Amino acid sequence: MEQLEDGLYQFFTQISHLCFDKGQELIDKEKESAPPGPYKTLLNQMPNLITAERSYINLGFVTTKNKIFLRKDNSVRSLYESLRSELTRLEETSGGDVVSSVASQTCRYINARLQLIDVYEKMYAMGISNKMMKYEELLSLVEAVIDLHSLALTHVALTALKTAISLECEILMLLLRAQMDLQNWRFLSTLLNLHGANTRISAWEKILQNRDSWKLGFGASFLKVNALPPLVQWLVKLKMSIVNKFTLYFHHTLMQQTTPIEFKTICSKHNIEGFHKLQGLQRRYDAMTVMLLFDPAGVSDYGPAYQSPSHIEAKSAEPYIIMVYCPIKLLEQLPTISKAISEKSADLATMDRVVCCYSTKDQSSYFMTSLDPRVTLVFVFDSKKDEKETSLCKNIMELSVQLRTSNSVFSKLKLNNK
Repeated sequence: MEQLEDGLYQFFTQISHLCFDKGQELIDKEKESAPPGPYKTLLNQMPNLITAERSYINLGFVTTKNKIFLRKDNSVRSLYESLRSELTRLEETSGGDVVSSVASQTCRYINARLQLIDVYEKMYAMGISNKMMKYEELLSLVEAVIDLHSLALTHVALTALKTAISLECEILMLLLRAQMDLQNWRFLSTLLNLHGANTRISAWEKILQNRDSWKLGFGASFLKVNALPPLVQWLVKLKMSIVNKFTLYFHHTLMQQTTPIEFKTICSKHNIEGFHKLQGLQRRYDAMTVMLLFDPAGVSDYGPAYQSPSHIEAKSAEPYIIMVYCPIKLLEQLPTISKAISEKSADLATMDRVVCCYSTKDQSSYFMTSLDPRVTLVFVFDSKKDEKETSLCKNIMELSVQLRTSNSVFSKLKLNNK
């Protein structure tokens, strides 16, 4: 019995490391010596798990058509569901032995996989809707997967699988929490969630270093060819898109921690260019300034750094707060801009347009669009400009789409998609 459990442990460990060929070799070797019975029936089903896992980690539940991601006919889902049916039947017929226990535990693992596919499909559907992402809804789905399965996978044979799926779930959970914190302009909690996600991504990458294809990636060619599987690459890209947004929302805070040259070098090294693009558009169209404004209504713990709640409440007299500015902080026009945002809130909520208005009082034009429910991007011009400035509106819209991160994240799922 111990030999049986050890063989299954070795197999599931190889699968968790994405060493599918080695896993297949182990199964073939076991099947040669296994007598007819429940154990051999279980072994006969494991190649189906290999096929499903290989497709899952390679994002087999999405496909491209004219560079747009669409759902397949749930081929990966069908593989998992078919395997679950076979294992459930085996569990019922084999009696309460090791085979029955492993079959039951594998079914629970498959349930977690299917729920995660639901999460990714939900993220995709939200991403293409051109509406604000409902991070709270996505987070509740991921937390439900964690709650249901963190204590369910108890058999020692599935230890490595439990570790891998736990890392995936925790990375998703922490990145979604970071997105929610960014929406509410919370510096410390965003930073901590990003750090936690990065730590787990590094741990997962370390586990995957056992892969032969990963080892081939090191050396001179490593920077050119990323041997990480597509799902892991996507999670890394999602993290970096949030980091890019983080460096924009807290630009002035981060600038105080280093020199301008060093900050620019760090951003360039990691392809972080949110503020740089903002600055580029401001200069290109000769805007008086560009600002990100934050609506603090109903939030008590926002700010560019950690502050006591009493201090935050004391400075929330203005309806909107300037988060980021380039090149100047236009305080004298803030009341006018705040009023314009409130009056145009319905138009801004659509997220698919740039809203323009003109202030006769300040002799200024404002071009505005929403980045998050509480964050508005505003370009200010010291003259009356035509609201049909096609080039300007197009570039502001393109920038805002990039800065929203998750709305376009599924357009970056594949290796060759930039």
